[in-house]
Amino acid sequence: MSETKNINSQELKEKDPELFEVYELGYHILPTVPEAELEDKVNEIRELISSFDGEFIMEGEAELIDLAYTMIVPRGGHNDKYDKAYFGWIKFRAPKARLPELQKELKLNKNILRFILFKTSEEDTRAQIKAHELKELRNEQVIESKTEEEEPADIEEDELNKALDDVIEE
Repeated sequence: MSETKNINSQELKEKDPELFEVYELGYHILPTVPEAELEDKVNEIRELISSFDGEFIMEGEAELIDLAYTMIVPRGGHNDKYDKAYFGWIKFRAPKARLPELQKELKLNKNILRFILFKTSEEDTRAQIKAHELKELRNEQVIESKTEEEEPADIEEDELNKALDDVIEE
């Protein structure tokens, strides 16, 4: 019987960092999960990632959102409809070879409505939202709108007809 030596992810990463990739997992947790249990359900996802040698980089806290469209999920002979879900995301580093197993386990989690898992970079790639510069107006200030009326150009009817004929011929 041959012995296999277990190598932890840190040793593996030091030996060959190209075996690891950075991934981001976006997930929707069912809105039927009580808010008091939400953190436990997110911890289950974190533990699952850790069990596949995942190393966390950053994460967005799960919060209840309106879905863009109603999702219909067949369960136990009937269809459940969802208009809301808890959305969160986790960015992590993990071995490339373990990704298919992780995806399979995520699909089996009955608390996850849907998820997306994709390769990304380690840098902070979140959209940077810049606040628009606001100008404070006092009550006595009035914004006036000025419109200038253009004088119609004097164009002869013959010139206009000739220009239209040229356009039509092209």
